[in-house]
Amino acid sequence: MRRFFRTLFKVLLFWAVALPLVLLVRARFLPEVEVPILHYRQITAEDIGDHATTADEFERHLLYLCNLGKCETIAPQRLRQYQLWGRSLPHYPLIIVIDIPSQDLPDLIEPTLELLNYTAIVALPTTFIGATPAERRSLNGVPLLTWEEIREIEARGRITFATATREYPRLSTHVNPFNEIRAGRTDYRRALDTRNPVFVYPHEASTPEVRAAARQAKIRYGFDRVNAVAKVGPHTDLTALPTIHVRGGKHIFSVSILQNSLDPTYFGELQIVHKAGTPMPASIRAYRPGDYDPFVMQDVPLLETGVEYTSKIPEDLTLPLEVCVFDEFRIIPYFVVSLGRGDIVRESTYRKPLFKDDGSFDFVLPDETDEPEAGTDAVEVQIGLPAGPAPEI
Repeated sequence: MRRFFRTLFKVLLFWAVALPLVLLVRARFLPEVEVPILHYRQITAEDIGDHATTADEFERHLLYLCNLGKCETIAPQRLRQYQLWGRSLPHYPLIIVIDIPSQDLPDLIEPTLELLNYTAIVALPTTFIGATPAERRSLNGVPLLTWEEIREIEARGRITFATATREYPRLSTHVNPFNEIRAGRTDYRRALDTRNPVFVYPHEASTPEVRAAARQAKIRYGFDRVNAVAKVGPHTDLTALPTIHVRGGKHIFSVSILQNSLDPTYFGELQIVHKAGTPMPASIRAYRPGDYDPFVMQDVPLLETGVEYTSKIPEDLTLPLEVCVFDEFRIIPYFVVSLGRGDIVRESTYRKPLFKDDGSFDFVLPDETDEPEAGTDAVEVQIGLPAGPAPEI
C-alpha cells in the first residue's frame, strides 16, 4: 500500500510540473485573436455634441452586435489567460470602455448591460472623485460618481472601473508620467481597498515612454487611443491595447434606391447622403433578407456631410433591403434602415423592371419600335412602385 501511494504521489507531482509547462509552450504558438474594444468618450441622456453618445444610441449599438454576432463581453484578465495558458476566448469577444464616470451613467447604461448580460469598464480620474454624494466633484462641468457610489456599482457586477491617472493630464508632456499613473492607482487602492491593474490612457495615444511608465507603475492592461481593432496573441503588449473610437453626436442620413432604366446588368443605385454629423470613415453595407453576406458594399475613406454616395445594386435585388453604415472596421452600426418598395425612385419611364410577387425584379427591354415617335406624348407605364422623396432617418 505504501508503494502504491509513493507511485501515485510521483505521478501527481509529474503532472503538476509538466502540465503548466505544456500549456506555456502551447500558448507560444496560439493564433492572434481579434478583440474589438469599443471606446466611448461619454454617455448622455440627450445629444450634447460630437464627444458624447446618447444612451439610446449606446443601446442600439449593443443590441445590433448581440443580435448579429452573439458577441460576449470579457474582462481584460481573460486576454492574459489566453496569452499565457491558452484559455479559449468567446467566438466574438468584446470589451466596452467609457471615459467619463458621470453621475447618471449607471442609470443610462446598466439596464442595457443587464438585458444583454454585458459588462463595461469606466475610467476614473481620481482627483475628481469625491468620497460621498455630499462631496461630489465635477470634471469640465460634468458631475461625477463618488467612491461611495462606485462601491455599490461594482457590487452589482455590470460596471467595473479602471484608473485614468490622478489629475487627468496629457501624459506625453507630463514631467513625470510614472508618478501620475501610480498616484491614480494609490487613490483607487485607498478608497476601495483593492489594487487595480487596468488603466485607460487619457486624451491621446500613448508614447513608448508613457507605456514604460505604466508598466513601471504595475499596470497590466492599458487601453490606448490608437484607433484599431486589438489583436491578441502570444507577444501582444497588453499595456497598449488599441481601441475603436466611437464617434458621438447626431448623425442623420437619407437613403433611397434609384432604379436604373437603361442597363439590364444591374437594377439601379443605392444612394446615401450624410445630412448631419461629423465626417468619418465609414463602410456602407446592404443585406438581403436572411443573408449575412453583404449584397452591396462600399468603403468610404471619409464620409463627408452633404455629399451623395452611390453604389450599384445587382439585378437580382430582393426586398426589404437592410442598409447599414458602419465604422471603418464594420463593427459599430451608426445607421441601420430597411428599404422597401416605397423607397425606390424611378429614373425613367422607359425600360423599367417589373416587380414580381416574390420580391425580385425582371427587366423588360422593349423594341425600338415601342419608343414614342417624335411629337407624340409618352405614356407612362405604372408598375406599382410609387416614386417619392428619399426617407430621412
